[in-house]
Amino acid sequence: MNKLIRIYKSIKFERIIDFLLYLIIIQIGIFCYVLLINNDRVELNGILEIVLTVNGLFSAILITYFFSNISWAKSLKLEKYKEVELLSQKITNYRRILNKLTQYYNVWINDVQSKSLLEHNDNYKRITYYEFRMSGISDYISESEENIERLRDDINYSDVYTDAYLAIVSLVHDRKNDRLYYSSNDLYGDFERKGIYTLPFVEEVIEIDHCSMIWNFFDRYDILHFNRISMENQDYIKNCAKKINIKYNNRSVDANLIKEISDDMNEYYFPELHSLLVFLAKGLSKLDNLIYLLILFSLIIGVVSPLICLISIDFRFLTEAKCCIITLNICALIYFIINFHSMIVKEIKWI
Repeated sequence: MNKLIRIYKSIKFERIIDFLLYLIIIQIGIFCYVLLINNDRVELNGILEIVLTVNGLFSAILITYFFSNISWAKSLKLEKYKEVELLSQKITNYRRILNKLTQYYNVWINDVQSKSLLEHNDNYKRITYYEFRMSGISDYISESEENIERLRDDINYSDVYTDAYLAIVSLVHDRKNDRLYYSSNDLYGDFERKGIYTLPFVEEVIEIDHCSMIWNFFDRYDILHFNRISMENQDYIKNCAKKINIKYNNRSVDANLIKEISDDMNEYYFPELHSLLVFLAKGLSKLDNLIYLLILFSLIIGVVSPLICLISIDFRFLTEAKCCIITLNICALIYFIINFHSMIVKEIKWI
């Protein structure tokens, strides 16, 4: 009994109402079919002509509305795409900053446990921070699992310098890429397509709190000699920071700057980019799908089928076919009337 009660509570009230409405529509359809098939005084051809005319007009209205909606959705997605490009460019500038932090020796406090270990050992070159962190916090098993275990057991491994360097360099370059040398500082190509970052990459960054972990390393430990970064590279970092947000203008290149930018990336830029990418990946909305199905039904059952019946010569099941078509159109009309209010609400309700 308790199980039945739990099942009952788990079923949404709206679904129960929908089921009852569909049941009523089916019953009305059966009633109409029986009434039409057993009533010789009903002029089926006359009704079919009305059905054909009404559905022709109805289909024309729906098609106009449908393509208007598609055009509006396309314009909206174009606006969102431009926002995605802007956010992607800011993230690229963040990666350029991180690139300067990993590009040279003698900048890290311990090169042996960071840059040298991860870039010159063939076993560790293809390990990503996502794989490394997921293997430590979940049951995730990657293709680099053996090398990850080997890295953790390495005599030069450090849970500070090695982890921090891997976290940073994994955002700079795609470590699964076979390129050994990166001559350009632009960093276009890795993790992005046509100027925007891919959804899987953004999801991985968010899943492991990648930028938050970078913030944590700079907040808790001294891992870099910022004073050893050349003035040219410091100016480059400042310029990239200013492009991300004007509030970073004229800031000193230090741990506080990296922390603040990483925090903003974690709290705003990556989550906002993720929501926009999800929006762009969506196809037709539920309402547009419903309208599309109504158009198909109206054209096939309300226009093409009646037309075929009207021009066909008399055959054995012609009367039954006419009754079925009329019945289906009556049921479709009832369904549309019942759902008309909810369709309007879905159209104007944004939140």
